[in-house]
Amino acid sequence: MAGLILQIQAEALEPSASVSTLLRKVKVAAVKLNVTDALPWVDLELSGYSSDGKDKSDLPSYRKLMGTLRVKNPYHGLQPLHFGNPKHAREFSKANIGQSLPELEAVLATRDEGLQFTLSPHVAKMLMDSMDIALEPVLLLSRASVAGIVESVRNLVVEWSLEMEKAGVLGEGMTFSQRERDIAAPATQQFNIQNLGVLGNVTDHAQVSNHQTAIKGIDQSALRSMLDQLSALHAQLPTPTREKLIPVVADLQKEAISAAPDQSKIRGLLLSAKTICEGAAGNLVASGVVAAITSLLH
Repeated sequence: MAGLILQIQAEALEPSASVSTLLRKVKVAAVKLNVTDALPWVDLELSGYSSDGKDKSDLPSYRKLMGTLRVKNPYHGLQPLHFGNPKHAREFSKANIGQSLPELEAVLATRDEGLQFTLSPHVAKMLMDSMDIALEPVLLLSRASVAGIVESVRNLVVEWSLEMEKAGVLGEGMTFSQRERDIAAPATQQFNIQNLGVLGNVTDHAQVSNHQTAIKGIDQSALRSMLDQLSALHAQLPTPTREKLIPVVADLQKEAISAAPDQSKIRGLLLSAKTICEGAAGNLVASGVVAAITSLLH
């Protein structure tokens, strides 16, 4: 009987094999090899990346997709949602997918070509407030882009099993020798290093939030500091820019001192301020404001 590592390899090469089942086999192997702490992505893929306020930069790159915004018209079905600023369109079209891999495989099993993902209540309200006629917005993702998440995980399983094989970790049936357990940890660490840009922060990989359910909080202290600097230098901005910023800055100042700041509103206001300042090309203060807002948003 082939060892567990080669079993995993063989199944991973079968296009019809369930990737969720593959992950469970990887978890079994990891437990037997005492390397579960070094493979947090396995549990996260099986259980999902829930929204607990952690930085979305921890989300694997293959789970960060771009969708297409539409609105639900009760008479005409789904219709395009147009933005005056292309940058805003790109920002709101980002989809950070946190659902577990078993959930995604179930969605793909429906055979629907277009997949709808519900926006968070805050984002939906922000978009609806900007419409002449408020219609519910949804984010459409292609079937291929969601399938890409599943295939990326399959590739990670293959790469990990190959790293184990290269190190001499194969197993006999469902068991591993003490020597194999001893060398599995450094081999797994090497795998993590090679895939750092794909997996995100694998050394401190708490569960992360996704765009569908939460928006990363803007640090109020940093926001107040930026507003103080802007207040001190606003006279050096071009008059049209300064006048456009006045109501936006006023609303930001209210949110900056609020006991319960509306993060969605803050993000929208910052994007508006950034767009206004980008229109003052060549002005050093405006360029500084753009850089400061970019830092706050990421």
